[in-house]
Amino acid sequence: GGAPPPPALAEDPAFLAAAAAADGETSPLSSVRELWGEIKTHAHAGLTHMVRNMVLVGVCDPGDPNGLWLIQHATKLHAVRFREMAREFFFQRVVARFGAHRTRRLAESAPIDALVVLALERERGDLGDRDPEPDDAKRRVERAADAARATLAEKAPLLGEYFGLDVDEKAGSIAGLPELVEGFEPDLRGLPELALALAHEVDWTEEKACFRTVADALAAFHAGAGDFDFVAPEKTISAEAEPERVRSIRQFVFPAMRRCLYPSKVSAVQGVATQLASLEQLYRVFERC
Repeated sequence: GGAPPPPALAEDPAFLAAAAAADGETSPLSSVRELWGEIKTHAHAGLTHMVRNMVLVGVCDPGDPNGLWLIQHATKLHAVRFREMAREFFFQRVVARFGAHRTRRLAESAPIDALVVLALERERGDLGDRDPEPDDAKRRVERAADAARATLAEKAPLLGEYFGLDVDEKAGSIAGLPELVEGFEPDLRGLPELALALAHEVDWTEEKACFRTVADALAAFHAGAGDFDFVAPEKTISAEAEPERVRSIRQFVFPAMRRCLYPSKVSAVQGVATQLASLEQLYRVFERC
């Protein structure tokens, strides 16, 4: 059995209040309120204070915008692991705006079966430079792709209404994505992995687990799950040399995280933010010079 079809929430006053507040606390669905409650309960007070008051210094390696960024908090300099911090942040955005997501249409719809085939090829590291795969392996991949297309087409109403993910049922394609942070465009090279995760890693049997696993898949996609090359164009020293994703993260994601992210105690334990130096220590070093 699948999750129940989404009720018509558009005119529900409680739902309209949730859309306005976008905090997950006022959702008419108890499972969403529980997910939001867990986010707040597991928040790390020290890291949350740091994030609310952080000043962005910049990316450590423009060729790896999903890696380390430098931030300053008070007199201390920290390195933060963007992908891990962003994954937590985007998960929280999905829950906070549950049922109230704005959808950004893709310039071109992406066929789900082709996406899943590509994701499975990438998983095996097979991008056409090896011997052709045996027919039975090809058939298995095709069956998985067809099943993924059928699953997402069946769940299209739920994905659209609750998550702002537009699946074209007839065409079997992804036609639009939720805008989790205004102005920020995720890297579409991760779409194959998103399609595969939605088809194979979502628990469709229980409401809260379903919402959590869809949010996980969307969060991984927006945080940049793939190791792609982002090197800036050569022979330019101007500001335009900044890779698009670096600019987009700097301009849209960090300001939004500063306002809305609740870093978890797990993040604190895993060292998502590491103190590199303090101004007091640096002054002492310079005094000795």
